[in-house]
Amino acid sequence: MKVKVKVPASSANIGPGFDCLGLAVNLYLYIEAEETGETTSVKRCPNTPKEAANLLQHSMEELFNLIDYKPKGLKLNIENEIPIARGLGSSSAYIVGGIVAAAKLAEANLSQQDLLNLAAKIEGHPDNITPCLNGGLTASFSEDGKVYASKLDLHPDFQFFALIPNFHLSTKVARGALPQMVSHSDASFNTSRTVLTLAALKNGDADLLKASLDDKLHQNYRIPLIPEYDKLFNSLQEIEEIACYLSGAGPTIMVITKESEKTEAELQKALNNLENPWGIKKLHPDLQGAVEL
Repeated sequence: MKVKVKVPASSANIGPGFDCLGLAVNLYLYIEAEETGETTSVKRCPNTPKEAANLLQHSMEELFNLIDYKPKGLKLNIENEIPIARGLGSSSAYIVGGIVAAAKLAEANLSQQDLLNLAAKIEGHPDNITPCLNGGLTASFSEDGKVYASKLDLHPDFQFFALIPNFHLSTKVARGALPQMVSHSDASFNTSRTVLTLAALKNGDADLLKASLDDKLHQNYRIPLIPEYDKLFNSLQEIEEIACYLSGAGPTIMVITKESEKTEAELQKALNNLENPWGIKKLHPDLQGAVEL
């Protein structure tokens, strides 16, 4: 039996929604898996490092163990469009892709909730996992091994640009930069803005989004890990028609706007002033999540 699945990238946190908000976007991981009865073999594209392929295989094994299924030799073919260690949910994509491919191969009688719980258990948090599996804009949290999640409304007029540098930032390093405790005022700052960010995204309110898309729980602690971030962010703040945030743990910056053509030119102008090469990728929300092709 052979299956092929497509899994989207994701952008987590979305400003104040630290560790709970995420958005699936149209960069994809493709996994072809076949049970051959022979020795397991893995063919991976240049944009799939060995560690990522290992994570995919580990996720498949976790699914097989959950349902007590013993595959008879696997042949895997991996193609990937998602930048690695750039804050676009590459690790979540490999986890979700592995679980979904394994479930399809084994014809497992598992619900979407079962898959979500297992994927979040492997990843450690659900903010990228949830949109990656379910698609769209999502909010989620995990408690006692269960993920509580909901899909949220996103106004169709918003457009997204990912500003992606040519350097990596390890999620482990970025998470290690965070403090163990934060003040009540910082927590309140994020709570109020998270609610209004979701309202702005639903209603298409660009002015409210620009005002609310701010954070005091993670971005300031990670900025020192990103070369020239302050210089770039200051340039972006001068562009009136955009709102922006650090995507996931970074270093990618996600820009949200309603003014596509004008914005792209101004973004390129801001990037041209930097020493390190950065690229612009126009993205669209992926509303399906992980699917079998």
